[in-house]
Amino acid sequence: MEVKRVIPIVVASVLGVLLLITAVASVITVVKVFGIANSVDENASTTPAGITTTTAPPQPGNDTVNVNDPEVIDKSSARFPEFLAYSQWLGASMNLTREPCTDFFEYVCEGTNEDTIDDTQTRNEQLLLQVMNRQPRLPIEFYLRDLRDKCIRDIKNPNPSDFNGSKFIPHYLTFKNLVGIDFPTLIGKHAQRRPTSSEMARISAHFNNYGVNGILSTGIHATFQRSDNVITVFFGPTSQLFLLYTLYQLRYEWEQHKPALKESLMILISKVAKVLAIQVDLGLLNDDVENVLRLEKFFIDNVFTDRTDPVDYVRDYEELTPQAASKEYSIIDFDLFLSEYIKDASDQVKAHVRDPSFKILIETGSKLNKVQDFLQTSVDGRTIYNYLFIRLALNFQRMLLSVPTQITSKFRDGGLQTEKKRRLMKDNANDVQTACNSYVIGNVSLELLYDRWFIEAALPIPEDRKSKIAAISRITENIINGFAAQISQLDWTEKAKEKAIIKLKNMRRNLVYPPIVFNDTLITEAYANYKTDQSRIFSDELYAIAPTMAAAQKEALLIKERGRDEFPQVVCNANAGYLPTRNSINIFAGILQLPIFDADFPLAVLYGAVGTVIGHEIVHGFDTSGVQFDEEGYVAPWLDQESQKSFDEMKTCIIDQFNKINTSIGLPVNGSATVGENIADSGGIRAAYNGYKYHANNVGEDPRLPLLRFSQFTNDQLFFIAFSRIWCTKQQQTAARIYSDEHAPAPQRVLGTLQNTPAFKSAFNCKSGDKYAPTLHCNVYTGTEGC
Repeated sequence: MEVKRVIPIVVASVLGVLLLITAVASVITVVKVFGIANSVDENASTTPAGITTTTAPPQPGNDTVNVNDPEVIDKSSARFPEFLAYSQWLGASMNLTREPCTDFFEYVCEGTNEDTIDDTQTRNEQLLLQVMNRQPRLPIEFYLRDLRDKCIRDIKNPNPSDFNGSKFIPHYLTFKNLVGIDFPTLIGKHAQRRPTSSEMARISAHFNNYGVNGILSTGIHATFQRSDNVITVFFGPTSQLFLLYTLYQLRYEWEQHKPALKESLMILISKVAKVLAIQVDLGLLNDDVENVLRLEKFFIDNVFTDRTDPVDYVRDYEELTPQAASKEYSIIDFDLFLSEYIKDASDQVKAHVRDPSFKILIETGSKLNKVQDFLQTSVDGRTIYNYLFIRLALNFQRMLLSVPTQITSKFRDGGLQTEKKRRLMKDNANDVQTACNSYVIGNVSLELLYDRWFIEAALPIPEDRKSKIAAISRITENIINGFAAQISQLDWTEKAKEKAIIKLKNMRRNLVYPPIVFNDTLITEAYANYKTDQSRIFSDELYAIAPTMAAAQKEALLIKERGRDEFPQVVCNANAGYLPTRNSINIFAGILQLPIFDADFPLAVLYGAVGTVIGHEIVHGFDTSGVQFDEEGYVAPWLDQESQKSFDEMKTCIIDQFNKINTSIGLPVNGSATVGENIADSGGIRAAYNGYKYHANNVGEDPRLPLLRFSQFTNDQLFFIAFSRIWCTKQQQTAARIYSDEHAPAPQRVLGTLQNTPAFKSAFNCKSGDKYAPTLHCNVYTGTEGC
C-alpha cells in the first residue's frame, strides 16, 4: 500500500486564511513590478505596456535573428559552462533562416530529430534500470531481484509444462463455478439467461481481485464530497477490450480494423478450447465473436468517454449508500458487491464499509443505466457470458501464449492487450538481464522504491537534492505570485477572485520527489506483503501481485486524512501534473534533467522551459475541470454566475481558435477536446513570464549566451525559444492521435499558445497579422473577456 503523508484539513483551512493575507501583499508587489494593470490587451496589435525589459524591442537588421548587439557572458563566470551547453543544444536544433513570426516552431526545432520529452524519458528509464543491477539492500529489493532472476531463468531455460495452458485451468474452473455456467461458445447453443444483479456483483468482486474489468469497472478512488471518508469504492463503465487501439480507431475506423479484432478473439477462444480439450465449432465461434464485437461496439459508441464531452463533476459523479445506489441503478447489487469485496479484508475494513454512513462513488450513472437497458433489450445472456469469459482469458493470456490453435493469423496484431514473449539472444546475458529489469519494473508498481532509486541515480549527493528543490521552489513561488497578479486583474466579481486566490495559495507544491522515500522503515513496511514463492515461475509471480495490490487497496479505505503530498506518478517521468482532488501541482524530478533544466541556465531559459510547465500545471487548477474543485480538492464549483459567464467566453474563444488551426495532415486541432490543456498553456506561459520578470527584477538580467549566433538573442527572446524547444518532436501526426490526445500536437500547441502571448510579438518585433501575432487573439487569464 502506498503510504500517504497528509496535512490535516483543519490546519489547511487556517493556512488558507493566513495565505490569503500574504497573497494580497504579493499581488500588490507583483502588479507594481509587472505594471500588469496596463499590460492587459484587447488584441495583439498593441504592445503590453509596463512589462519591464532590459532592452528595447529589436529592430530589423541584416542578421536573420534581428537582434541588437548583446552583452555576452564572460568565460570566467561560474555559469559559463551551462550557458555554453545550452547554446550548443540550440545550435543542434535551430534553423535561423526561418522567420520567427511565421514559422517559430520550425525556427527552433527544424534542425533536430530529437524528441525532447520522450528522449529525456528514455534516459531517465535507463538510469532506473541501472540501479536494479546493484546489490540489493532492502527486503523489497531482494524481492525484485528474485523476480528478475526468475524472468531470466524462464527465458533461458523455459519448462514447456509451464506454458502449455494447464495453469489456466484452475482459474477457469473457479470462475465457472462462480457463475454456474460454462464458456457458452465452447458448449453449444446454450446459456441464454442473463446474469442477475446479484451474479453481476459476485463476478465484479471476483474480477476486482485481479484488477480486471467486466461489464463494470471497479476500484478505489478519492471522494469528491466532504465526508468522514477520504477513499471509497468506485464504480463506472467498463474499459476497452482492444487496448492497443485508440478510441478514434475503434469508433471511426471500425470496419477497417474489425477483421483483425475478430480474428484475435477467435484465436484467444481457440486457445482456451485447446487447453480444455474441447473441439470448438468454428461456425458457432464465428457467430459468437460477431455478437461479442457488437456488444463491444455498443460500449465504444455509447459508454467510453469522448474527450469532447465536458466533464461536470457535480452531475457525473454521485456518492450514494450502496442501498440507494442499487435502487437507482439496477445493473448490479452494490450491497452484495461490497460484502464479497471485503470478504477477505481486515475486521477494521469490514466494520468501516458496513457502517450505514459509508458511501460509494458512481461515475456517469446515466451510462450505467444505458448499459443495463441495452443488455436487457438487445443482448442475450450467451453473449454477456461469452464477453465475461473473454475478459477472464485476457487477464490470464500469458498462460496461453504458447498454446497452438486451429486458426492461423493473417494479421500481425489483433489489437488485444497481448504480451508477446521477448525475442532475446539466449547467449547474451546482458541483453536478457536488461529486458527482464525493464519487464519487472514495468509490471510491479512500487512507486516509493522507484522514486528512491531514481533520485539516488540522478541526484546522488544530498546537497544537490536540496539545491534543486530550493531552485524549483523559488521559481514556483514567483510563478504563483505572477498568476495571482493575473487573477487580481480579471473582470470577475471580487468574491470569485477572492476564492481563486484562496485556492491558488492553498495549492500544494510537490516538488522533485517525496522526501519519505529515504525512510527505510517506511518502505519496508509499505511493501511487507510482497514475497516470492520458489514454486512459482515468473509469470505466476506477476499474477500473484494482483491480489496483494487488491488487499492493499482495501486497507486504503481506512485512510482518514486527505494526503496532499503524494506524487501521482513515479518521479522518473519527464512530466508534471495537477491533481484536482488534492489541489496539488506535482513537478517530477524526471523533467528537471538536462537538457531541459540546470539551475545555472539563464533565468529566461529556466522560466521559459520548466517555468512554463509549472505555470501550465498551476492553471490546470483553474481550467474547465479545475474551477469545479475547491482549495482542498473537493467538488464545490466556486465561480458565481457573472464570473462563470466571463470564464465561458474565454473557453469559447480558445475552442474556436484551435478549431481553426490545421495540423500537418490537414485536419484541424479538436478545440473542444484540448480546451483544458490550451487554457493551461496560454494562462501558464503568462504566469511564467510574469514570474521571470519578477525574478529578474530582483536579481538583475542575465548576460547573453556565448557563441556568436546565439549571443544575439535577448533574454525575452530566449524565454520563448526555451518554451518551444521543450516541445520539439518529429512525431508523425495521425487522425487517431489528434482525436485521442487531450493536447494539441506540438507545432500547433506552440503556435496557439504564442498567438495568445503579446510579449512574444514584442520580443521578436512581429507585425500585427503575422501568423504568430494575429490581429485578434484570446485573452487567457488576463483582464479582458473573450477574444
